[in-house]
Amino acid sequence: MSTALKCPNPSCPYLFDPSSVPPGVVLACPRCGMRFTLGTPAAAAPPPGPYGSAPTATFGGYPGTAPGYGAPPGYPPAPQPGYPPHGAPPAPAYAQANRAPQKPLNPTFGDMTPETARADGEEGPRLPVRSSKLQTYLLIGVGIVSLCSAGVAIWYKVTHRNPSGYGSGSVVLKDKEKNFSLEPPPKPWTRDEDMRTKLTAPYIHVFRREDPEAYIAIGARDYPNTSPRPSDLDAVLNQALDKILERDTRKQYDLTGGDKTWMGQECRGYKFEGVLKGGGKVEGDARAFGHKGVGYWFVSWTGAGDIYEEQKAMFAEARRRCTLLELRKDWKEKQSPVVPFKNTEVPYTILDAEGMWEEVADERRIKDEDPKADKYLVTKKNRKKEINDEAELVVLLLDGGGSPLADARAYVEAQANLMPDVRGKNTFVDHAGSLEGDPTPNTVDGSAEFVLLKSENSLDRQHAWLYAISAIKVGAKTVAVVAKCRWSDRAAFDTKFVQIVKSLREN
Repeated sequence: MSTALKCPNPSCPYLFDPSSVPPGVVLACPRCGMRFTLGTPAAAAPPPGPYGSAPTATFGGYPGTAPGYGAPPGYPPAPQPGYPPHGAPPAPAYAQANRAPQKPLNPTFGDMTPETARADGEEGPRLPVRSSKLQTYLLIGVGIVSLCSAGVAIWYKVTHRNPSGYGSGSVVLKDKEKNFSLEPPPKPWTRDEDMRTKLTAPYIHVFRREDPEAYIAIGARDYPNTSPRPSDLDAVLNQALDKILERDTRKQYDLTGGDKTWMGQECRGYKFEGVLKGGGKVEGDARAFGHKGVGYWFVSWTGAGDIYEEQKAMFAEARRRCTLLELRKDWKEKQSPVVPFKNTEVPYTILDAEGMWEEVADERRIKDEDPKADKYLVTKKNRKKEINDEAELVVLLLDGGGSPLADARAYVEAQANLMPDVRGKNTFVDHAGSLEGDPTPNTVDGSAEFVLLKSENSLDRQHAWLYAISAIKVGAKTVAVVAKCRWSDRAAFDTKFVQIVKSLREN
């Protein structure tokens, strides 16, 4: 019965059966994979002497033994390796004769040969798998590819560092139509679709964080033919704040320091504070600019005081991660046509420098506006804008008398106070402040005398209006042009009013 042989790996308990393993065979442990040689290879039998087949003298009855004491019966003579028998000539070198493979001389391993070794996975000893050149080449190739991949990864991290600290998971969002890209803020910031829906277009990216609660809203809108006017930019900023703040609590302050730029462009904007419609005082900042026919808006807010001061750096970083793509290098602003409005019977002309007015053709509606109205114009609707500011213009044909402008002003004030007991009394004062609106895109000559007025109502302080009035003498008539809008919309219209009323002329 053979004795089990333990794997030489101290941590491996596998046992081999050595009864059929030839000496000198390299074994591989099927459990831990360790390779080792079992036993010492058996020495090859010495080549036979030249006289091995001839009879020899015998001493003591045993052939081939030296004189003296004989070896015990049944044992071969002790080998003398390297030396011939005493007195014999050196043995000539003969070539090894072809002979069948001999079985191992060590009886411990029985008939174990490479052909009878166990296969992988079988219990017991197995012969090692011979290595091949192809396997070696494949291993070398895999090692080279791994080293190259590691090198590329290190190079990318070194050359693509993120100065914002946003983290490697940030994905840059590109909007080719709006000509800008942005890198979203990192966690704990997340997208807030509810707030985006509340703010409505053009706000397309809104992010929110908790503890402390804070928001970042980014908007963009394409204007097909012209860059957005300052009034357009201001209107979209006010639109967002009107959605989130109680209007009576809102206060605005000028931007200071280097905060007046965004994406490398000078921008309009302000710091604000107020009370949320759901409660809670907040502070934030808002800014906007137009570039190559696209308007851009950024509004951010959080808790007031120290909370806002802590988040200011993050707001600034979010703006810094917005970039213009410069895909509109060949974009050019299209000039709006100058549109004339005329009367041939009483020959006068007024010129619309921006194509912003359209004439109402309904005669009854014109007379409903004023019994002495000759033309009635209203501002066109802009399909790109969800909220359109509205203004109207009336051309009056009055009986001649004294000063055309004084007569026109007196008529307008009298018409506004026809029913003071019901509608309240409207008081008119000169508006001598600087103009707040956008410059007109086209230069239109005009020299008609005009006046700007502000009206206030005794019953409703929200019922306040901006009036622009001009008048000239044409024959026996005084032609007066009166444009008006709500006082709160004066920044959108004051320069436009001045342009069109000054353009009044006799044909």
